[in-house]
Amino acid sequence: MRIADYLAPSAVILRLQGHDRDEVLAELSTALQGRATSGRGELFNALRAREEIGTTALEDGVAIPHCRLANLSDISVAVGLAPEGVAFSPEGGAPSRIFFAVAAPPDTKGLHLKVLARLSKLLRQPAVREAMLGAGDAKQLNDIINTADAALDDETSRRLRPGL
Repeated sequence: MRIADYLAPSAVILRLQGHDRDEVLAELSTALQGRATSGRGELFNALRAREEIGTTALEDGVAIPHCRLANLSDISVAVGLAPEGVAFSPEGGAPSRIFFAVAAPPDTKGLHLKVLARLSKLLRQPAVREAMLGAGDAKQLNDIINTADAALDDETSRRLRPGL
């Protein structure tokens, strides 16, 4: 499983324009809409409802808003950058600068969790976060994500088969 399986190039936003949580969620909802069968409003409402349960802002300037919707045909991922940072968590904390949004149908719960875990693992790497924030265009950002994602597979192979 790779992030690229669910992240369309059209769902890569180099510079988010939003200045608060709801504006960022609206932009990410629009990007997700390209691969999802749900409308932007429905995606936005689902992402916002999930944020009301508890923030998806993580450490190191990362947020991974996610939701499940009944009328989605497959998992969809969008990414957006806000290099200046956005106050995403109502609890305060550092502003978020890297956003991945994930929308999934309810029947993909296990896979949905694997996508979230893979994103978390990818974004724990300071070099990956720095490279993403330094991307010059959406294609370069997408390439950085794909390269880092493939490196996760290489790392796993080395762990499973030491000495190869």
